[in-house]
Amino acid sequence: MPHCMVPECTNNSRKTVRISYHRIPKEKGLREAWLARIRRVNPRDMNNSCVCSAHFTPDCFERTLDLVPGYQKRPKLKSDAVPSIFPRSKPEKARSTGRRRNQIRSEQARQEVLSKP
Repeated sequence: MPHCMVPECTNNSRKTVRISYHRIPKEKGLREAWLARIRRVNPRDMNNSCVCSAHFTPDCFERTLDLVPGYQKRPKLKSDAVPSIFPRSKPEKARSTGRRRNQIRSEQARQEVLSKP
């Protein structure tokens, strides 16, 4: 099941209709351009990562003719297309682990106990 790797994008193939998913390019320069635009802190498996068509302008797609009536062909990205539409205003923040939160909470609780008369 493809899902979009863009932070705060909730598109996935189970719940969306008429949205296509495009793999991160293997070409080094283009891949770096995509990742710089996406601004993902810890990208996971780059070979299987996808970006949905909601993050591309209409001019990023090649125009194709559907030869078979009733069959909709998946839109094809131009070779130099880079995602440019993002719903967020700031980059993704690194997630804190539960372990650090628990340490902070235990320190606060310890200080409260020590400060009581």
